[in-house]
Amino acid sequence: MDQHIYKNVAEYRQHVFQKNVAYYVEFFVTQKLGQEAELNLQCTFSRIPVKTPIRHQNVANIKCIFELEQWLEFFETKLNDQNNFSCPGCKQYVYFADFGLDFTLYNILAQKQKLEQSGQKFLNDKIIYKLINGKANYFAILKQDKQTRVKIPGAYPIVRVSVQNNNFNTKNLNPRQKEIYEQLNYTISKIQELITQKIYQGKQNGQQINAIKQLYQAKNNQLKDTFRESQNLIELGVKSLETQFVFGLKKLQKDGKNAGSVLIVYYPHLGIWADYELKTTPEKHFQFEYQLYAKEQSLEKENVIYVIGGRVSNLVPTNVFVRIRFPKDPFSKDNNATVEYLPNLPNEGYNYLGGCYNNNVYIFCGQKRTTDKQSGIIVDTIFDVGYVFKNGQWNKINQKVERRYDGSCTIIKHQKYNKCLLLYGGIEQLLDGRMGYNVQQQQHLTQVFSFQQEKFLGNGFMLQFSNKNEDRYQKNMLSSPVFSVPYGAHSELLISGEFLKKNWKESREVYVFDWADGTIKKNQLQKQPLEQFVLSHIKRNFNYGGPEFLQPIQDVEGAFLFGNYCTIHQEEIQIDQRNSIQNFTLFEYKVANGEVSTRSYMQRDNSIQLAVETLSKLADSENKKL
Repeated sequence: MDQHIYKNVAEYRQHVFQKNVAYYVEFFVTQKLGQEAELNLQCTFSRIPVKTPIRHQNVANIKCIFELEQWLEFFETKLNDQNNFSCPGCKQYVYFADFGLDFTLYNILAQKQKLEQSGQKFLNDKIIYKLINGKANYFAILKQDKQTRVKIPGAYPIVRVSVQNNNFNTKNLNPRQKEIYEQLNYTISKIQELITQKIYQGKQNGQQINAIKQLYQAKNNQLKDTFRESQNLIELGVKSLETQFVFGLKKLQKDGKNAGSVLIVYYPHLGIWADYELKTTPEKHFQFEYQLYAKEQSLEKENVIYVIGGRVSNLVPTNVFVRIRFPKDPFSKDNNATVEYLPNLPNEGYNYLGGCYNNNVYIFCGQKRTTDKQSGIIVDTIFDVGYVFKNGQWNKINQKVERRYDGSCTIIKHQKYNKCLLLYGGIEQLLDGRMGYNVQQQQHLTQVFSFQQEKFLGNGFMLQFSNKNEDRYQKNMLSSPVFSVPYGAHSELLISGEFLKKNWKESREVYVFDWADGTIKKNQLQKQPLEQFVLSHIKRNFNYGGPEFLQPIQDVEGAFLFGNYCTIHQEEIQIDQRNSIQNFTLFEYKVANGEVSTRSYMQRDNSIQLAVETLSKLADSENKKL
């Protein structure tokens, strides 16, 4: 996608103040510079110490830094030619949109200036970074004694603020309580970062600080109430633990051919991993690209996963429909899982949208690519129809289904309508076989399907997009989400996906999608890019035009508990042209603060042993508020 062209210096100046690159700098410092390092403060152009530090997000050299005014002068010389260019500091090829304010360093310099007001004199061209107990600390260097370092206090109001805890003794906390306490602090720091950034931006636009604070007062009171409520501790009871699960499917290979699958299951309430071998022949193999996976968790004695459609290769769609059954009890010694081939889908295709309800399967949309036998031209087909699999057969749903190529769906729970399916995103048509991010025919109409009533609620609604420069690309990128989770009010979702990023090569973004009023806005509390955790597809080192793109997250519905969304994520390492290795990890997204963590797969017996030890410490009762 083309980069934004800024009309003048004033517009670009506003962009720079709105883009916080502090996370990228912090990540580079902690990952690349070790336990201690000297940080340069001299502007690359003027060699004068910076006061308003500007950097780009693709940090490769910590010495690459610019003073705001000098950088704006450089931008003015390129005003009529804003293509990518070689950065004057590190020689990487970058765009002007990559540059922003390093809010963390800006605050550190402000705190350093306060120290100097007390009479101390420090070197202006450098400071010292030191990692202590996993946290970054910054020190100023005295001019008269360069061996003496003075810690710069309050260095974290922009990123990961240290929260005061004068009346709280953390020494008596157990490890789990300390983890929760750290999460609360981290969440508060994210909110403080956002508010500080907004106040700073308002100050740059000429607003008075007191006036800005008054605007945020109501929101501030709301946040206080939310945190006060969130600090109500709960004593977990065994009888309140659920057995919802997340899953992933691993392909087995022999001599470069598909030789079956392994079902990997994780029970997040219990921390138990399980695996079940699914034996199939190459002719009966059912695991392909771009499939819909739907799970049924309401049955009494077994769990069920449906595998729907898919693409065998670029021009070969399939109508496969498979049901996988396995024991519901995570502690069961029964390792058997069964594969049942059900009546084929009404249409061969892939990227179907849908879900399960009361052991019925609902599918919508879908697409396929085929070759016209006479002309040899590749033809893209988009299905605008829905079907339900009930009582052993497929039946058409007599409801109007909007066309959406590479569309998205999310299963939600609603107080009135019970379980619903949101259909959104994708494109209305695909021109000349080009991929979705190259076309403008985006599908901005959202439909809400009630499983209970088997119909769409109303006529749908059109999405409303932000006009902010930082959000402009979403209008053309709303397709193929990797995950979507409940957030805030019952009508809000966090969404992130294949094309939800600034352009094809940049880090994936996370958005707040309020489906009640049809608005989509960038999640401003999300500062950690997801690109390093969630892959869009495998990048082949050979025969890149071939089939077998990896579907890293198959259980898009996942599980949501204790404020965390989790699912199983897989990555594939290609050994050679015939063989590959798949690694499975638990992907956890903390909704309150946007933090992402992963947990490695554990052998089943070991995870059960840990679960039994943990359960023995819980009361044999329901959860209780303390």
